[in-house]
Amino acid sequence: MTALRCMTAGFLTLALAVSARASGVIPGDQSAGHIPNITVWDEADHQASLRTKLDASGAGPVFVLPVYTHCTMSCPMLASRHTAETAQLTPSTPFRVLIFSFDPADDAASLREFRVQQRLPASWAIVRSSDLDIRRFTDFFHYRVLTEGGVMLHTTRSFC
Repeated sequence: MTALRCMTAGFLTLALAVSARASGVIPGDQSAGHIPNITVWDEADHQASLRTKLDASGAGPVFVLPVYTHCTMSCPMLASRHTAETAQLTPSTPFRVLIFSFDPADDAASLREFRVQQRLPASWAIVRSSDLDIRRFTDFFHYRVLTEGGVMLHTTRSFC
């Protein structure tokens, strides 16, 4: 990662961490390896590898926001804060945002609805995956999700 990209990632990480007191932005560890190249589907129900999807979304660091689209508390709040914070960056600042649904019940329609409700930029990738690949993805980030009575209990973190 170039110095400019690291500075950009650091700035955005700091801004998001300061603005989201109840949540944390966890910067990626250089030794963590690559995000698993799982199979994902987007809001148009197009299937691709995650790497292909990320490559198509531009350059720069990847900010990962795990969500489930039927969440009524922290997921919409975090999406809104990410939108507000990234809107303050200069247009020439390269970065990518990946909204990843950890709910196997989410489908293309729920991803589309989440994008519209949260006013997510068109350049942001919003995807879902299979149960097994969701587990691989969340395990990579040590992100735990519990389901209780139809509600998904999860931490409020995003990752860079």
